[in-house]
Amino acid sequence: MEHAWLMNGKALNAALAYRRNHLEATWDVAREYAFNAFGLIDGVPGRSYDYLRFNLLANIALLFEMKGEFEVALEVFEQTFGSARSEEMKDDPVGAHFCYRVALLKSKLGQFDEADRWLESRAGQCARPGMPFQ
Repeated sequence: MEHAWLMNGKALNAALAYRRNHLEATWDVAREYAFNAFGLIDGVPGRSYDYLRFNLLANIALLFEMKGEFEVALEVFEQTFGSARSEEMKDDPVGAHFCYRVALLKSKLGQFDEADRWLESRAGQCARPGMPFQ
């Protein structure tokens, strides 16, 4: 697992470099690190592995968003975190974060009504004082 975390860090570093230089090769390096890290832990049971998988998938979505491939980023988020609006996650601050990220991608795609529905699904939760999301 430590090797996967290291590769996740390298992917993030390459993604930040891509944000500065916009070189396709830098983005490819970031993607390769993230996908390889995911491959190391895919299917391995355990909560710590679940956390790393979710972290990697969120980072992979961010990579596609940085490149302007909003549809792909949205697909990753919806397939991974689609239950973020579900009743069982209504009090989970992580669910609120992912609703916000999906809403942002929907806005970037011009799907403003759908973005508003995603935001509204967590408005009450985020308005409560002391929520960790704030």
